[in-house]
Amino acid sequence: MAIAKYIYQRLQALHYFQTHREHLQLHVTQDGRKAVTALAKNGSVKKTIVLLSHKHSTGHSACV
Repeated sequence: MAIAKYIYQRLQALHYFQTHREHLQLHVTQDGRKAVTALAKNGSVKKTIVLLSHKHSTGHSACV
């Protein structure tokens, strides 16, 4: 399973995102790559925290 889809499914299981479905999105690019965006709000908090991750993979070969 692709990591973006796995993260999306894990977040989707949380009560917050079940209640606020519009705050969780799985984006698919034209070349088929995937990215997840999620927004968790707390009305009394004025500061924002941004978490960002980048996964880059290239072909691999087995070492014998």
